Order: sequence, then structure tokens, then C-alpha cells
Amino acid sequence: MDKGFIFVLIAIGAIWFFALRDDAGSASSFSGVSELVHIEPDNFQSEVLDSPVPVVANFTAKWCGPCKRIAPTVEYVAVELKDRAKVAKIDIDKNEALAAKYGIRGIPAFIVFKNGEPVGSINRGSVGSMVAEVESYLD
Repeated sequence: MDKGFIFVLIAIGAIWFFALRDDAGSASSFSGVSELVHIEPDNFQSEVLDSPVPVVANFTAKWCGPCKRIAPTVEYVAVELKDRAKVAKIDIDKNEALAAKYGIRGIPAFIVFKNGEPVGSINRGSVGSMVAEVESYLD
């Protein structure tokens, strides 16, 4: 291949990657999804434990490669579940105590909370499989 052609491909890839990044640093085809709730130590109680709807807590970190790869899927899940459940993004670097409290040893990790209690975890996968797993916890 011509070196110029390879350079152009790399440049296009870099532009695409950085143009689609959201404020949290994850690549997304639609950034700024309002259905995602970003958890800080001071809003965990109100957004997760006191939530009137079930919450999928996504434990993640900005430096985590697998977390970045699954971020668009998590955003789609948030859109699919917006009327029935909430998806909360929890940065383990900002919320170390929460990660320790819920036994998070690897990320990304997903815990489903219902009525303020953890009721299960879900596996990462396709949007459809993640939505189906969350729906199994809904009334």
C-alpha cells in the first residue's frame, strides 16, 4: 500500500474517533445521552438507592479499554429502558468506596438495584441481551 493512503486512513480514523467522544471520554455514535445518570459520591443515595425504578449501575473507569468499547451499548440500553429503568454510570476512581462496598473486582461491571437493594448482576453483551437481562428484574 502507498504510505500516503495509509496516512489518510489513519487521519480519518483519528478524526472520527475524537469527533465522537463525549465529555466522559468514551466513544459514542450519539454522545450526551440524557438517559445516562452519572453518579458521584453525593448522589448515589438519591439516584440509585432511592430510585422509584430499577437501576442498572455500570461500574466503569475512563482508562478502561473494555469499558470504552461497551459504552455505546450501555447508552443504547439506557435509551431502550428509559421509561422502565435507569442506567447509572459509576466511575470507580471517583467512587472507590462504592466499588469496594459492592465487591467490584473487575470492570466493566453491572449491578441491578431494585427498591434500594442489589438484586443481581448482568453480563455485558449485545443491546438486546442486556435489555432482556434487565427486564427479567422488572415487575
